[in-house]
Amino acid sequence: MSTTAAETVAGRVRKLTLAGGVAATYRVADPGFRGPRRVIVAVHGTGGSGGELIAQLREVNAAVLGRDTLLLCPSFETPYQYLCPRADEDLLAMCRVLGERFELVDPLQLFGFSGGAQFVHRFAARHPARVGACVAFAAGCWTNPDGEPHGMQVDEDWFAQEPWNDPRVLAAAREPVTDREAYRRIRWCVGVGDRDHFARQRSAAVFHRALLDFDCEARWVSWAGAHDLPSGRPLRDAMAFLGQGEPVTAHAGSFGETL
Repeated sequence: MSTTAAETVAGRVRKLTLAGGVAATYRVADPGFRGPRRVIVAVHGTGGSGGELIAQLREVNAAVLGRDTLLLCPSFETPYQYLCPRADEDLLAMCRVLGERFELVDPLQLFGFSGGAQFVHRFAARHPARVGACVAFAAGCWTNPDGEPHGMQVDEDWFAQEPWNDPRVLAAAREPVTDREAYRRIRWCVGVGDRDHFARQRSAAVFHRALLDFDCEARWVSWAGAHDLPSGRPLRDAMAFLGQGEPVTAHAGSFGETL
């Protein structure tokens, strides 16, 4: 894929558009900062956008994220939840482009809610060496490390309907972890609101248990609320969790290449 890109700037919030039309909104915490920057990738829920999510995270940005942080919020179309058609490669292409402009550090720190949680936990399974930590909240369907899918979309037979019956979606839903050691190095935080649909609560707990059984470091959180992006302390704590890890490798101009 070409990584030719166009960019628009509005203060600290900027929009990046790849040649194929895939876009992302990103925020540099301190435009004048000249050192290595860690990357937090936050992915919207189904029907949302990166621009909407970065606005929702604005208060958290100021309270939690350090001046060395670049917050990247891509905008994807369904079925991005299953990394389709090439959503994971689009994200890596965005990182390569931004790596030509900023000194970025591996690994990526991932955050996703609802459909975004589907994307980030499957991205982590397919590209575990690229991920340092993953916060996944309230997904409608999960894929355990062994490749077993479960959750509302399985219970309600979504995979018999378009676009979920696409062979690429079905393959991603059942894709097991292959780099087991890299996957076990990822720090996880999994959670769901205490008034969310029972199927989401149950499947999130099943995925958390599967991580522990796979010998992963995995925290569990629950907050007062239904199927809404958490706010206040639960969200601040989640973003702070992503900032706890130490950067591994600094990149200038080649960020996003296979390590």
